[in-house]
Parts: sequence; structure tokens; C-alpha cells
Amino acid sequence: MVAVAVKRFGPGGLAVVAGLLIGWTIVNAPVLTWIVLGGGAGLLMVQLPAYTWVGLAVLSATLSRLVVAVGIAPPIINFVHFPLTLGAVFIASAGGAQRRTVARSIAISATALLILSLLSWMFSDGEPLRPILNWLVFIEPFFIIYALTGSPLKANQRARLWVLALIIPFLQLPLCTWQKLTVGSIDPDLVQGTFIGLGAGHHVAGGVALLGLLICTARGLSATALTQRLVWLIAGTLLFAIPVFADAKQNIAAFLPALGLLLLAFHARWATLIAAMPLIALTLFIAFMSYDALYSITSSSSMQQGFQAKTRGLRIVADRLSETPVGWPFGLGPGNSVSRVALMGMERYLNAGSPVAILGLGLAPTTQQIWQMGAEVNESGMFSGSSVWTGISSWTALLGDLGLIGIGLYLRMSWMLWRHLKMTQHWQMAAAKSVLLMTSLLGIFYSWLEEPTFTL
Repeated sequence: MVAVAVKRFGPGGLAVVAGLLIGWTIVNAPVLTWIVLGGGAGLLMVQLPAYTWVGLAVLSATLSRLVVAVGIAPPIINFVHFPLTLGAVFIASAGGAQRRTVARSIAISATALLILSLLSWMFSDGEPLRPILNWLVFIEPFFIIYALTGSPLKANQRARLWVLALIIPFLQLPLCTWQKLTVGSIDPDLVQGTFIGLGAGHHVAGGVALLGLLICTARGLSATALTQRLVWLIAGTLLFAIPVFADAKQNIAAFLPALGLLLLAFHARWATLIAAMPLIALTLFIAFMSYDALYSITSSSSMQQGFQAKTRGLRIVADRLSETPVGWPFGLGPGNSVSRVALMGMERYLNAGSPVAILGLGLAPTTQQIWQMGAEVNESGMFSGSSVWTGISSWTALLGDLGLIGIGLYLRMSWMLWRHLKMTQHWQMAAAKSVLLMTSLLGIFYSWLEEPTFTL
């Protein structure tokens, strides 16, 4: 058929046949079609620079669920950011990224973390996919940094990435406003921006918006012209409406210390701070006055009860680690505590329509015990079912899955990045450090360090 089409109609005939085959497979085997098309696109993209791969990975992580929701693509596209990130790492490595200090340090730590994951898995029970999945989820944001720091970026390329970092938060604003006016009054959890269908979509939308607010605040405080300063600060305050619409209290709780760190970075520009403080104070005042639930993040009794829930989950993990000689150094095994991979084995947590369901991951005893603890708390009404007041935490997951060595490797990469930021320009350093602080705090509250729609 193909030979006849080429002979009689030339390349145009081949294009027609290819179109018919693609159309047939989209209808009858959509997942296979997207895999094949993605692989073909990947082969064509090898000539693109690493920063382009990074941008595509970030766009994929933040927009894919919107694409799925409108029916353009199957759910498997939600995981395309993983191969795109790995592609960025490959391109950066081929370009000599290992010769740059930061990239080399990340490569060493990432390799050590992979070896640790495999050793931890050998010492424990679990499916063969667990160590790879667990490693990839935790290391992916560092791979993004590897690709960017390992490739020399031109000024216009850096500018494009900063524009991308702002487009995504501001894209949430009209969508979240529309969702608030239509379905948000019934259930604030449905205010999800572009993260439609994600279990924690409302939290992710709120978190991404606050990252944009931190960037805008840093740009505003660094601006010399009064008009530019006001534009950046006012634009940023508009983003604060998103976590309020989405009832994302945990994001705001982590944002406030990050904002404090950001303001401290500009302590030398006291005149600028004095001019900006009324707008920041007014925004927070209006938010607290119009959104009574925000007062819960300042309640000492709520914080004490939440702290007890986190420490109880940590105590369960510690008891399990003490049961074997390799527990504390190597952990319980990838996906055997409260990491995102561990939670994939829970029917209540995993969307049955997700491609992840076909992996058939089992449920570890520690995961079940800590999850049941959260269910008991929710039934008692103590914490109104908030995910913050459960035993689930990314930092607890790192300790539980990979032990003290895993915690050490992760902290090493984070500290290396923190120190490297001193080499950047002032407002960029301030924005990035405040974002890192916010992310670290969210990692205490829930499994935020493993949420690619946020971390990328």
C-alpha cells in the first residue's frame, strides 16, 4: 500500500497514508500513538539546546492536565515531563556539563542517590520499579538545575526562561477566577487553574501562584523607577487571590516566612521597603479579613495538634527503621514509607484512570499504618481532613525510604544550590532563595518535594 502510494502519488501519497495510519491508531490505540509520536519527536529534538528541553518539561508538567481535561490527549501525557527532563540531562551532558562545578556536584549526588535506592530496594521488599520511580521523582527538579547550570545560557535564553516562570503563574489567574465564579463557591478544591483533575490541583495552583508572587516582589523591590516598582508589586498582589480562591492555606503558611526572607534580602534598600510595605500589608489584611480560614494558620492550638500528627508519623517510621540493622542508614526501601511512590499503592489516593494504575504497586505496611492514622484523625474531626495534619511529609518520606544517607544526599544537593545562588544577580538570588525556603517548608507539610507540577 505504501509502495503503491509513493509510486503513483509521490511523497504526497506517503503523507496521506501516514495521516490515515495515525488517524486509525489515535482512535484504536491512543496511548501507543502518543508514545510513538513522542519518540519520533524526541529524535527530531536532539538538535535543540538543553534549555529548550527544560522549558518543554516545565510546560508539560504545568499544562498537560489542562490538555487532558479538554480531551486533546490521553492521561499518559501527564508524565511526558519525565522523558523531557531526561532529554535535557542528556543534551547537557553531551555538551560538557560535567565540566561545570554545580552540574558535576549534582551528577555525583544523583548517581549516589540512585545507587542508594537500588541498595535500599535490595534490602527490602517491593516491585523492581520502585527504586527507579522513587529516585526519578525526588531527583527530577535537580536534573532541571543540572541542565541549566551545565549549559552556558545567553542573556536572551535566560530572559525567556524568566518569562516562562511568570507566564505559568499568571495563566492560573483567569482560570482560577472563572473556576471560583462557577464551581468554586460550592467546593474551593475545584479551583485548580491548569491542574484540572489533579488530586491536589487547588494546592498546586495556589503554590505556583505564590512562586510567581515571590518573583514579582523581588523584581519590584529591585526596580529603580517608581512606575516599574508599582507595576511589579501590584501584578504580584493579584496572584495572591489564587491561593485564597483555592483554599490553599498550607501554601500561604509556607509563603509568609519565604516573603520575610525575601524582604530581608533587600534590607539595604530601606527606602524601597518602606514604600512597598503598605501594599504588602494591605494585601495580607484584605486576605485575612475576607478569608476567615486563614486564621487557622496562626492558631497555636491547630499548629500544636498538627505538629503532633507529623511527629506521630515520624515516630512510626523511626520505629520501623529500628527493626533492622540497615534501617537507619538505608531506609525501609523505596516506596515503603510515605513517599509519593508509596502512596501510589493506595486505591483512595490513586486515580483509577491514571496510567500509573497499570503498574500495580503494592501497599507497604508502614504506609498503611500512617495513612490509617490520618483517617482516624479525620474521622474525629480534629483537623477537618486537611492533608497538612497527617503523617505524610516528603522529609519523613526521604528518611523512611532511603534512611539517613538519603536525607544527607538530598540536603547536600540543596545546600550546594543555596551556596551557588550567591553567584547570581541580587533580585534573582533573593527570589530563588525565598522559593527554596517555601518549597522546603511545604515538604514538611505534605509530599511537596515530590510534586513535579510544582517543583519543576
